[in-house]
Amino acid sequence: FSGLDAPLEKGQKGNFGGESASFDYVLQSIVDMSATASQDKQPAAVTSYPCVSKVANKISTKVEDDWLTSSQKSQCNKLRDSWKKFYSGNNSWKQVRRGGDRAYTRAKPSAPMWGDELKIMGLLINADCKFKKCWTNIMQYAFVDRTESACSMRWYQLKKEDYRLKWYGKGKSAAEKIVLAKRLAKSMMKVQLERKPKRERHPYANSKERVLREYAERDLAYENGY
Repeated sequence: FSGLDAPLEKGQKGNFGGESASFDYVLQSIVDMSATASQDKQPAAVTSYPCVSKVANKISTKVEDDWLTSSQKSQCNKLRDSWKKFYSGNNSWKQVRRGGDRAYTRAKPSAPMWGDELKIMGLLINADCKFKKCWTNIMQYAFVDRTESACSMRWYQLKKEDYRLKWYGKGKSAAEKIVLAKRLAKSMMKVQLERKPKRERHPYANSKERVLREYAERDLAYENGY
């Protein structure tokens, strides 16, 4: 804590994250060891450790947006708009044939494969929740790089995939499934907030082979109208 720009204060809240876990905390007290060090005639430079306590879990069993803060909502809304613009523009590449040769041309990006989103959807479906309410209060903040229409299509498709759906939240009550879905959504949201849409470079731009880099330069020149 010695590297902090400003000293910690009692009652201050924060978040700690490591490779294997992360948690929110509130500072209860700080023990000042300098007075003890002076009495014992020890060097003034000593190490002190703040006393922190775990923040109470506020995630309810209802399909509400009580699992994130107003600031996080605002960040998610802005990021979702950025992803929408990204997917609507020619920010990726696709392979085509040009003059008998294989080449790449600018194209709209494809959405990524469905992953953890299916776990969250499956838990909510198995808890007998409605799509619109789940989108409004949970999914739109966790799936910032997805549109509502795409999620709606995947939601109703997943409802027909019994072989996959039956495993989500197996053995848990409806309330437990909702809480778990919101926990997963929160973890996913934190990861998403670290990601930003970025225009993709030509597939051969960083190739070690000179001829492939020349192909990239040729395609870029074509795209720029030269």
